[in-house]
Amino acid sequence: MSEIFETPKTTDLSILIVCWNSAETIAACLGSLPQGSEVIVVDNASTDATVVLVRENFPWVRLIESKINLGFGSGCNLAASHASRRNILLLNPDTSLSEDCLKKMLAVFEKNPDCGAVGPRVMDFSGEIELSWGRFPSILAERQRRREQRGKNLNRDLFSVPTQVDWASGACLLLRFEAWEALGGFDENFFLYFEDLDLCARLKKLGWSVFYEPSAVLNHERGHSSRKNLDRVAVWYRESQIRYYSKHLPFYERLFLHLYLTAKFFFPALAKAGPARSIFKAALAPLGPGGSKS
Repeated sequence: MSEIFETPKTTDLSILIVCWNSAETIAACLGSLPQGSEVIVVDNASTDATVVLVRENFPWVRLIESKINLGFGSGCNLAASHASRRNILLLNPDTSLSEDCLKKMLAVFEKNPDCGAVGPRVMDFSGEIELSWGRFPSILAERQRRREQRGKNLNRDLFSVPTQVDWASGACLLLRFEAWEALGGFDENFFLYFEDLDLCARLKKLGWSVFYEPSAVLNHERGHSSRKNLDRVAVWYRESQIRYYSKHLPFYERLFLHLYLTAKFFFPALAKAGPARSIFKAALAPLGPGGSKS
């Protein structure tokens, strides 16, 4: 890790955006980015007007068109392979940056040479704080997280304090390129969900820290693309959850998760309800560590 780190600038930044059918949101996202940044957009085989909109209205953006949906992690890895700056920002297309958001995130790097990644305060468009950082997953930690998300029961004081965290959301995550290269980017076995938590877990194992900076604010229209494919998204979430537990958690946590999912989806699977059969099948997979693609 670097012992000395000069004050970074937004011109030192490559901004990576992976999109899928994002024509309704990506213009606002691209319009909020600072001039001078390198912007790389990977389109995951959109069927709407996303590609045309970006090509015609944002000619300074480097647009990479994939013929298939690569998923979030693989799309970011593809974008990063074209990046030329010393820091990278992972950014969802359904977000927009507030003024000085990036400068405040970059300042965290200056103050903390061991910081490999930093995330901002994430607000939805109604002004509610989103849960964008936290403890690494476990059965108890996930239960608490779901309770907070459902009840919008977030402690605003807690979300107003800069702090070192276990993970920060990939919806907007600033990384030193040095740390990104050491990791080899995202684990492409995660198609969607949990890939950012896995990335942060691997960062920590390499000795990097992850920070949350509340003075940097991001506006986020949560789940805009995922709402268009809810059944498949439900399967991706559970498959990635199982994969993360298999890769990072002890046997008893993996066993508990498999038993919980088996019980939860047994009767819906019998009824062939929505994605339940695929999730039930994933829950019956072996419990061994690894987390390879199914």
